[in-house]
Amino acid sequence: MNRSILVALLLLIFVDCLHANVNKSNKLAFFNVTNDYVLEAKKEIAQNDDISQRAKEVALNFPQDLLLAVAALESAYGTSKKARKDNNFVGMTKSKDSKISYRKFKDPKECFVETLENLAKNEAYYLIQKKIINGEDDSKALVNELVGTYVVGDDEYAKKITDIIRQNKLSRFNDAV
Repeated sequence: MNRSILVALLLLIFVDCLHANVNKSNKLAFFNVTNDYVLEAKKEIAQNDDISQRAKEVALNFPQDLLLAVAALESAYGTSKKARKDNNFVGMTKSKDSKISYRKFKDPKECFVETLENLAKNEAYYLIQKKIINGEDDSKALVNELVGTYVVGDDEYAKKITDIIRQNKLSRFNDAV
């Protein structure tokens, strides 16, 4: 087996173990705090005159439960090194000189502002943008649009996200927006 494939599989198993070991009260605290950061990020986007009205509409209507589930999965409920040290809760990367590295943010709000702006502006997310503009707010319908553009190499990503949403009843956060 190719070494990079083996490393990727071991990393997935490790992340799954981390998710299993985070207790219910820690998850609840993670979702409550992270939701506050996402709401702050949406407020900042709403007040930003440099963002087109269409991009604002996408960012402000992006489902809370979907973004919270992505943050939970990508950051191992806030326990990953990139979340704790770099405030990168979504696994956002940057590319420079053909090298890819994880982004570093000054605080979690900045991470969610840039994530929402990227999802709202980047042409790679055209299909999810179009669905949100057309009023789609069902995370289960939208998560499949993330797979292939946001996520590469994890065929179970959509299922993991929908399981996190369902198991943690994250749709309750959609009502607070």
